[in-house]
Amino acid sequence: KANELLHLPHSVHLHCNNLGRPGNFRTTLDTFDLVPDLNPQRQTLYATHVQFHAYGGSTWRDINSKAAEIAKAVNAKSQIVMDMGQIMFGRTMTMTADDL
Repeated sequence: KANELLHLPHSVHLHCNNLGRPGNFRTTLDTFDLVPDLNPQRQTLYATHVQFHAYGGSTWRDINSKAAEIAKAVNAKSQIVMDMGQIMFGRTMTMTADDL
């Protein structure tokens, strides 16, 4: 809300909690549920590096992708945009092999 009251030229840039931890997708979805739609002209939240915030499971033995659930939540909320967090080092890049 403060971002909109101050008329800042960009949305809030957020790194969600529990980066890279099994089960962190729930924290990400809960965070998205807290974001109000305050500006009909643009998004209110820019969620960063979301591939690292989209893990299911409860341990490293059963970690899995919850990318589909995260994408569904973002697609349902026009006030949120995201980047997947792909990392590029010069002419090479890293990618994940999430399987839906």
